Amino acid sequence: MKKFILPILAAAVTISGTACSNAGGSATTIPSQPIASVATPVAAVPSVTSSAKFTITIPAKVAASSNSRKPKYISSATASVKITLVSVNGVASTMAPLVSNVGPGTTSITMPNVPVGNDVFSASAYDATNASGNLLSSGTASGAIVSGVTTSIPLTLVQTVVPDSGANVYALSNTQMVETNSGSKTVKLTITGLTSANAITTDVSGNIYINHSPNGQDTVVKYSPTGTLLKTIPYNTIPGEWYGNAIAVSPNGATIWVEDSHNGNALYRFDGSTGAPTIIRDGNIGTASGLATDSSGNLFVMSTQAWSIAKLNSAGVYQTKVTQSAGGFGVSPSSITVDGQNNVLMSVSGSNGSPGSISKFSNSLAYLDSNTALPSTWIIPGASAPIGTVVSDANSNLFISLMNNYQISGISNGAVVSTVSMNDLRAFTVR
Repeated sequence: MKKFILPILAAAVTISGTACSNAGGSATTIPSQPIASVATPVAAVPSVTSSAKFTITIPAKVAASSNSRKPKYISSATASVKITLVSVNGVASTMAPLVSNVGPGTTSITMPNVPVGNDVFSASAYDATNASGNLLSSGTASGAIVSGVTTSIPLTLVQTVVPDSGANVYALSNTQMVETNSGSKTVKLTITGLTSANAITTDVSGNIYINHSPNGQDTVVKYSPTGTLLKTIPYNTIPGEWYGNAIAVSPNGATIWVEDSHNGNALYRFDGSTGAPTIIRDGNIGTASGLATDSSGNLFVMSTQAWSIAKLNSAGVYQTKVTQSAGGFGVSPSSITVDGQNNVLMSVSGSNGSPGSISKFSNSLAYLDSNTALPSTWIIPGASAPIGTVVSDANSNLFISLMNNYQISGISNGAVVSTVSMNDLRAFTVR
């Protein structure tokens, strides 16, 4: 390594000049004299640049072994890495950071034009592209950069500890369910082996209920919060009844509801303990396309066929309903949920690329308002696709998915504050 030091020379410098006297008339000559040399420290300035290479391997699966991770902690959720040159030979660097978007597999990130010398770098991994989103891990690395050689720098990252916060999101694909905390992005549970899964909900104890069709047999399965299979309820063995595509459960799990979208004006009501079925038929409910329960176990049934929301008590007895004439149904209702205050929220898809909206009804189904009259937390910011599903957690925070977009967005104060993604997203719920 070469160092170039700027020499400082001592010299006798003659300074002469003229100063004005107080008398205002004569000039005074300052005699010449030497100026002592001053030893001023000068930092080493590298005159040559080279490049540094960082290699990372991102596991393709959440459950991948640490053996497939490089460095030791690199999350499968990593979407981008930022490399910053911190210092060269102990002198702070002003070089712009290098940001690289990455995905599963092994990636080499080469940082060009790095000054030759003893360099210190910092590295940060994020769960969104362009060094945005949540910080997953970070660390420092150092190495001697040599002229004309691309130097490989070993990375050491430490997991950024983010406490679980916000709701847990249960995202359902065709074949699996993944529970992720929306704050820390920690994967809490994965359930695999599902077939044509299409609906999911939870009870207050955290038990998970999924509707799927193994071997063409429509079935409700119940799992414990830790993923233990507790109950299997096949239901298309009931003569003339099948095609359930929405599911709801009473808060204590005593009653499981499944829509019958094949036979109009009908619902399945299963005993949560025995699985014994009852078929509820009522012309007031229409062909169900969305289900939700409140804290008392009342059931709300949305029908896109009848353009209505009907309320049934926990026994399945019809109470009241609201129809399109009351307002709030927009172009096309798409989903229904109940918030922490037992208000009923209905998502309305947009049309011609316009954003959708959220309509709000009281627990007795009096229409209250839509979108602009709602708090800013319920306005979908920048939505450019129709709303597919809206779900509220117990604190009335909203989680929204857009049609043809495999991403669930948590909304707070009119802004997206968290996102959870899943390929082939079919349905989701939060708790």
